[in-house]
Amino acid sequence: MTLLQDRCVTRGCLIGFVALLVSGLLALSAAPADAAIKPGGRVVRSLNHVTTVVSPSAGPALFAKLTSLGLKVLWPFQSYGSYGSGGVALGVVNLEVIGATQAALPFPRFITFVPESDTGLAAELARRNVSAGAQQPTPPASSGMPTIFTVTPLTNLQNYRNFLMQLSYYTDPAFDAHNPPTAASGNKAGIDHVKRVRITVSRKLRGQLSRLMAPIPLGPYMQLAGSKGGMLGVRTGRSLGLTDVVVSVRDVKVAAAAFRAAGFKVRGTLVSVGNLPLRLVPLHHGAVTGRVKAAGRGS
Repeated sequence: MTLLQDRCVTRGCLIGFVALLVSGLLALSAAPADAAIKPGGRVVRSLNHVTTVVSPSAGPALFAKLTSLGLKVLWPFQSYGSYGSGGVALGVVNLEVIGATQAALPFPRFITFVPESDTGLAAELARRNVSAGAQQPTPPASSGMPTIFTVTPLTNLQNYRNFLMQLSYYTDPAFDAHNPPTAASGNKAGIDHVKRVRITVSRKLRGQLSRLMAPIPLGPYMQLAGSKGGMLGVRTGRSLGLTDVVVSVRDVKVAAAAFRAAGFKVRGTLVSVGNLPLRLVPLHHGAVTGRVKAAGRGS
C-alpha cells in the first residue's frame, strides 16, 4: 500500500491505519531487515504496484468493479481523511485505486518501485545524482505506531499532472516484496499476472532513470523481481509517461468480455481502469505491440 508522500499526516489517515491494524490486515511485527545498499549495488528490487487516481466519488465504485471480477483484495477501499485507497492483486504487480481531488493529488497515475533496502538508500541515490526527497515513514514516527512503509519521492521523475514514479520500502511482513501476491485463481477475467509495465522517458530524464535502475540497463524488457513477469519496458519519448500495463490472461476474448460486463471501457485488447490502460495479452505471448496515448484523468 502506498499513500503518496506526506499525504498521511492527517488524523483521518492514522485512524485508517489503526483500523487496518486492529482488523489484522496489517501485521504488528517488523519484517526481517534487508542488508544496506552498497555503493554501486542494485537499488531497485521490484515493481510493486501501479496506481490510478480518480475523483473521491469514483474511487469506491471503481474498486467495486475490480472486486466484482473476483480479484484478490489486498487492502479494502476506505477513507484516510483527504483520500481513499484500496488494492487488488493482478499477479506479480498489484493495482491500487485512489480516490482524491485533483488539488489533493494532481497525478492521475503512478508506479511504485521497492528498493533493496531503506538503509543506505538516500546515500546511494545522492552518490548516483538521482534527485530524491526525504524519506517519509508511514505512519509518521510521531504517531507512535509501527512503520508500515517508507516512501522516497523521486523528485525529478515526475511529470506534473500526468505521471510519477516513487520508491516505497515495506517494513511490514503483510507486504512482503520478496513474495508478491498471486492473482486469485478462478477470477472472471482469467488474469494470471502482469507481464510488463511500459513507460516512456524523455531524453532529458533518461540519465536520471538509468542511474536509478543501474546495473539493470534501460530497455524494453527489464527483468525485475518476479520469475514470470513484473518486467519494466522503457522507451524514449517526448515526456515521462505510462504507456500501458500488459496483463497476461488465459483467454483475451473472455477477459475483454468480463471487463466489459463489469462496466469497464474496452477497446479491442485495451481496458481503461480509471486512468490506467491495461493491455490484455494471452499467456505465453511473445513481444507486445501497440502503443496507446496516455489517458486523461478519470472522473
